[in-house]
Amino acid sequence: TGNAPPFIRDAEVKGKNAYASLEMQRFIKKHGLTRFRMNPKFPFNPVNLLRMLVSLEGDDRIRFIEALNPAIWEQELDVADAGAVAAVLTDAGFDAEALAARTQDPAIKQALIDNTERAVERGTFGIPTFYVGDEMFFGKERLGQIEEMLADSGSH
Repeated sequence: TGNAPPFIRDAEVKGKNAYASLEMQRFIKKHGLTRFRMNPKFPFNPVNLLRMLVSLEGDDRIRFIEALNPAIWEQELDVADAGAVAAVLTDAGFDAEALAARTQDPAIKQALIDNTERAVERGTFGIPTFYVGDEMFFGKERLGQIEEMLADSGSH
């Protein structure tokens, strides 16, 4: 969609990145994310990780995310290092070699393209984007609004 990470997009806006850093620290403190570290390789190309994720089903998707999130955002995993990614996935009980092979499967590549196109058509322009019904929420700052909306509707 042409979106860029705020720290790149706002680099020339005096004070904005400093404020964004302050807001990030507030979020980290509120949610107890004490081990969070900005990955020095960010922004990085996640396409192979996304293809792996698309190739999985059900609870394996959750396990995949739960394995990689701390590795990327606490241990500064270099996602371009296939061996390092494979080690994390193997430790989490995945067949890392099979997952890596799936990244080249034309059907998996197309599934990721299709998923991305559907998200953009729906209005998504970046991450994190959440939908509750037809209502879109963008940014981690909206989690409170989502909680309020779900509480008001009686949804869980």
